Amino acid sequence: MTHLTDGEELELVALYLGGRTIRELAKSVAISRDRMSAILQAHGVERRYHETVPVDVSRAEALAATGLGLTEVAERMGIGRTTLVRARRAARMS
Repeated sequence: MTHLTDGEELELVALYLGGRTIRELAKSVAISRDRMSAILQAHGVERRYHETVPVDVSRAEALAATGLGLTEVAERMGIGRTTLVRARRAARMS
């Protein structure tokens, strides 16, 4: 189990408040998403749930055309893979 100092936890909280996801943060310090959630809760941070994130689908398609996979495109755009998949699906339906 990775031990995090108070300072490291506060840095993670600041990154979360700045828009990073729980999954990204947990992965960056090799802890579980549940533990990352517990850290946020311990610091009194209200969690984001299924926020609508604007996605530039045309940029995503341009990146995909270069040969990148969905996960790589999402990472380059600073969003999660599922967010990208949902945005692409919504764009096709509109």
